[in-house]
Amino acid sequence: MDKYDKGRSEEERLTTANIPITALPKDFGWLLIGGHTKISKIVEPAINLLKDEEAIVLAGSGASSSKVVSVADIIRKEMKNTYQIVKRGHRRIDDYWDPVEEGLDPLVVTRHIPTTHILLSINEIDTSESDVVENNKKKSNRRQRTKKPQNSNTPRDNNNRTENSSKNSNQTREARNSTSHSSKKNSQQQQRDARNSTDNSSKNGDQNRESRHSPPSKNKSDARKTSDGSSKVGLQNQESPRTTDSAIKTKTQSKSEPEN
Repeated sequence: MDKYDKGRSEEERLTTANIPITALPKDFGWLLIGGHTKISKIVEPAINLLKDEEAIVLAGSGASSSKVVSVADIIRKEMKNTYQIVKRGHRRIDDYWDPVEEGLDPLVVTRHIPTTHILLSINEIDTSESDVVENNKKKSNRRQRTKKPQNSNTPRDNNNRTENSSKNSNQTREARNSTSHSSKKNSQQQQRDARNSTDNSSKNGDQNRESRHSPPSKNKSDARKTSDGSSKVGLQNQESPRTTDSAIKTKTQSKSEPEN
């Protein structure tokens, strides 16, 4: 675009004549929100205009479309039971570019800017043409609230459910406590068994030590005594022949004395 200079611009502006809503009432307020409009300063005048005219149209384009939606939401929170129609569209802007060099034709650049129109009405209106269906949802929700639920739970059923849930919770607690007690008992029993095994092993070790350092038994001493006694008896037996020889001599002497 170096060879062109920007010329004039033809812009389609938002007015009450080009509102894309067919269900417009005869009397309504008009509020155009621009880029420099502050929401805090425009909410109160919009509410007063809606109360006076019983209907108001909020309009904006480009970046101002989000401001239009936020202002409408604030008004509906302040004034309940209002009907809303939201229409989205676009406006046209034609930019003309003039050539700098000879032999070039002028250019026309067309831009489409998104727009938002919101109609708020205190009186009931037909909202079927709205691009955002909110009032219909509210009506259906109200109807559902008025209808009695088919599968409604009685207070007794709710009480039974709460009692069953409490019983189940108590049973789970008891099971946890029993498992914890059993585990504690098993651990204590294992500790006792380990202590008893260590005590028995220490006793056996002490007994083995005592048996090693104790004096010889009485049986061995008796055996030694008997061996000594047997030797003495043998000696007595060896001495016995001498006594027999002396006895024979005395007998022979007694026989020889009478002959003399």
